[in-house]
Amino acid sequence: MTGTADTEAFEFSSIYKLDTVVVPTNRPMIRKDMADLVYMTEAEKIQAIIEDIKTRTAAGQPVLVGLSRSKNLKWFPAN
Repeated sequence: MTGTADTEAFEFSSIYKLDTVVVPTNRPMIRKDMADLVYMTEAEKIQAIIEDIKTRTAAGQPVLVGLSRSKNLKWFPAN
């Protein structure tokens, strides 16, 4: 059981010959879907992320940053 199979229903059907069934949630969805943010350069993207982190930490909100490449560690010090 997964909450994301419906978006891949065609693939499950055409490749694996499996049907998908949408099961409604037992609670109202509270997630807010937001527009994508697109930047011309990686540097602009990193700067926007840093500004967002600063804004959220200044408001007292804890922030967890996950990085896919260790080379990006230089942009995000521990404190």
